[in-house]
Amino acid sequence: MLAIDVGNSRIKWARFVGSELIEFNASSYSYETAGVVVDEMMSCMPVEKSVWISCVANDRVKNILQERLSLNGFESIVFARSQAQQRSVRNAYQPAEKLGVDRWLAMLAGFNDEEHGQNVAVCVVDCGTAITLDTIDAQGVHLGGLILPGYQLMLSSLITAADKLSLPKENDKEKLSELAIDTGQGILNGIRSLLVDGLNAQLQRQQEMVGDELAVYITGGDGEWLSKLLQADVRYDPYLVMKGLELISRQ
Repeated sequence: MLAIDVGNSRIKWARFVGSELIEFNASSYSYETAGVVVDEMMSCMPVEKSVWISCVANDRVKNILQERLSLNGFESIVFARSQAQQRSVRNAYQPAEKLGVDRWLAMLAGFNDEEHGQNVAVCVVDCGTAITLDTIDAQGVHLGGLILPGYQLMLSSLITAADKLSLPKENDKEKLSELAIDTGQGILNGIRSLLVDGLNAQLQRQQEMVGDELAVYITGGDGEWLSKLLQADVRYDPYLVMKGLELISRQ
């Protein structure tokens, strides 16, 4: 099967044979360039009988994607939706559709991951344009979540609001130096410190709340470098939403 994840700034697709992910690709896009990006992706995307899609973009992008997929020979196109209950997880949102489908799919994949065993609470942190955090207790009950601006969104917001600020070239994000001796580096270090310290504090709170073992999953475009700076024992998995799509396709 083919899985497509349309986020706020990137379109990703993955091909599965059975439950094994064998191919992955991603492209950045904007709402103005969505049609061009989708056409470019179609040129290298294998045609499968079925395609499952997670889409948090607006209806214009969704319609472009559906139209291009149909024109390119896809027979079964399924847009996933958040459910009240699915794959042993019960949604805290009412109505369930109010929860972003990418968050829902990542939770399903994390909770149903066989690596952490059964009856283990799970926390999923998706580090994309926005950073979301969701916790599921050991019985599969979604306890709720948090949403905060992501790294690039914080950075662009600050630069937009203060047009005289200038930034240095990105340095190694995995080396967290809190103090800087110039304004640009101070901005980068400040945002990183805010995110890392905030997530460390929240993960500690989630651990205290569930009271037992907590499996923490990090995903999203900024997930890799952030996961290396967190104090908790975390699992970085960039394909969590894709795995959630594959999981529900088996129902």
